[in-house]
Amino acid sequence: PGSEVADEGVLFESCNFNCSGVGSYTVDAYAVGKVELVGCECKGSHTTSSLRVRQCSLFHVRGGSHTQIQMEYSTGADRPADTTSSYELSGLSRVGDVLVTLLEEGSFRMVSCPHAGEVTLRGDRNHEIRGCSLGSLSLNDTSSVSLRFSSYGSALGTGTLDVETWSG
Repeated sequence: PGSEVADEGVLFESCNFNCSGVGSYTVDAYAVGKVELVGCECKGSHTTSSLRVRQCSLFHVRGGSHTQIQMEYSTGADRPADTTSSYELSGLSRVGDVLVTLLEEGSFRMVSCPHAGEVTLRGDRNHEIRGCSLGSLSLNDTSSVSLRFSSYGSALGTGTLDVETWSG
């Protein structure tokens, strides 16, 4: 069996994660169950700091703002006891660059994030982005994304992009 750490879940609410080191992590979770951040910020953190999550069964961020976010999941690495994987960002007032790598399992959804940096999707999964404004979008490997009611500066890569825009 996999790791049972945070199997019942860990909730961070209205927290300020602050780290000053170059390339440091505001949160760094590996092979744990459920982690939720609600209304958390990373004010004062170095611009290269990241919130990093790898091999988690559920990671949801609702509200707040974060400098950079990295999310990974692969069936070939250590996994939590609950081997499903659901990553979601919703209602963030501001988020820097977002990097998502999902191999063989997992889902990523980004909803109502009006100010986001570059979003890079890697791996072989389908993703959903709805109601967001992205700096740019990079689709790598065989990843695909359904982009609904969102805007982006540019798109590049080998993945598949399905866009639905506003009409009127």
